[in-house]
Amino acid sequence: MDCSICLKTVYFVEKVEANGRPYHKSCFKCTESGCRLTLANFHYCEGRLFCPKHVPKLQAIVRLGIIQEAA
Repeated sequence: MDCSICLKTVYFVEKVEANGRPYHKSCFKCTESGCRLTLANFHYCEGRLFCPKHVPKLQAIVRLGIIQEAA
């Protein structure tokens, strides 16, 4: 099995599996801050790992448009 971050082989003793993906313990860290993650505190968003502090917030999407009726 290859690590989802560094793409090198992951051996059983160094393996962390989250969301069905294998990681090295040393690669299982926040994309933003680099802090170590655990299975209890990690967030997975758009293919990247985050700690609770740095997980991207949902942003409201406002769309203004003109509604046209079919003539």
